[in-house]
Amino acid sequence: MAKVFIIDRDPEMQGGFRQSLEQAGHSVVWASDRSTLDQARLAHRCDVAFVGSEFGDASSLDILNALRCQPSPPEVLMLSSTADPDLAEAALRAGAWDFVVKPCSTERLLRLLDRAVSSRLQSGDDRVIQPMQSALVGSDPRLMYCLRQAALAAQSMNEVLVMGETGTGKDLVARAVHNASKRKNGPFVIVDCAALPGNLAESLLFGHVRGAFTGAESSQQGLVAQANGGTLFLDEVGELPIAVQSKFLRVLQTRRYRPVGAQREEKSDFRLIAATNRDLEMMTREGGFRSDLLFRLKTVHVDLPPLRERKGDISALAVHLLSRHARESSQQLKGASPEFLQALSSYGWPGNVRELKHALEAACLAAGDAPTLLPHHLPFELRVCYTRDVVGRPELCQKCFGENQKFEPVTWAEYRKRAVKTAEAEYVLGVLEHTGQNVKKAISLSGLKTARFYELMKSVKKRKKKEKF
Repeated sequence: MAKVFIIDRDPEMQGGFRQSLEQAGHSVVWASDRSTLDQARLAHRCDVAFVGSEFGDASSLDILNALRCQPSPPEVLMLSSTADPDLAEAALRAGAWDFVVKPCSTERLLRLLDRAVSSRLQSGDDRVIQPMQSALVGSDPRLMYCLRQAALAAQSMNEVLVMGETGTGKDLVARAVHNASKRKNGPFVIVDCAALPGNLAESLLFGHVRGAFTGAESSQQGLVAQANGGTLFLDEVGELPIAVQSKFLRVLQTRRYRPVGAQREEKSDFRLIAATNRDLEMMTREGGFRSDLLFRLKTVHVDLPPLRERKGDISALAVHLLSRHARESSQQLKGASPEFLQALSSYGWPGNVRELKHALEAACLAAGDAPTLLPHHLPFELRVCYTRDVVGRPELCQKCFGENQKFEPVTWAEYRKRAVKTAEAEYVLGVLEHTGQNVKKAISLSGLKTARFYELMKSVKKRKKKEKF
């Protein structure tokens, strides 16, 4: 039987539906006011959550996001008393399993519950997403939903289309899908469609035989043939020449191709993953992309959110990227002051995670031997953005010194000492959260010696205990 969490003020839900659930053998946790809503933090122990759309000052989408951020989130069914298409779309995009308009019969809700539980069991819960965790760092609900889609795609042989702005990690997701699939031991062949020369695109993809054209002094195997037994990754597929699209569509349908100048077809057993930062549907309307090819590519699609829409992940991303930079450059890992992390959150990141990576590397270079990164180490445009944000929102100045503390005009040495301690606490808590409180993994990720990491953990625990009193 399932563990069910219900967040709704409807007395009929609290009475008849709850009773029906318990009679069917399900265990039920109920939240009908703001105080009991805190039980949502325990919802990761539940299988399914029903969330009503009217819940006082708490937005139903906020509740949904909180539930989907749990380490092992339940399947969420959104219940609404109004038929609002915009709310329904927003709920599904945030990871809701279904959207139901009330009034709704108890029988239908029970059927939906059974289907949601069955879906959860078939997906293997969060074990499905584990192979994707190393691809992208973060716990934003939209990102987690995308990773679950990618994880499920890895279990199939269908084509996958990964969409998202430049720098969101489309190539990382594609590689993760390949590595988690049955073809992980096969080749992973990357085709940069934006770099394919129009007159040679067909030859590069399908190969050619000797004498097929001027300069073809020997036969050449194409990228499609090289992907045999593995995965063909078409990066920036929106740039694929329109003349090649029809021929590639036939290759997708038959897995057979004809090298340029050849008399007979050859076969390649490959799995296709494509990625784009273009609006392919708009391109089809404008005649720049074939609609039949788009339909084939979108068998499974993953739409990665831009970094500006998941700013809650920036601190964890910064910790991860700084740790990786320290390992790759054989340098001492630098801490990040609260002001530095706030500055990162103030920026819009049009280049997404790729731009964040370069900004952190630039900050490390500017910091020199300093152990802690501060806002003035960041590139100029980020500092300007942060300064404008602070000037416009004075409360941010206080936030870096604690929720209820005001700025104290202490010496620079004392200020730096406090900032370092705060940064150490931020880092330890952040890296532990990222690794699911796995200390061994956290130590490995941090690059610190075991004794030093435990020393920092002990210091943070003392500080937190002191703050309680």
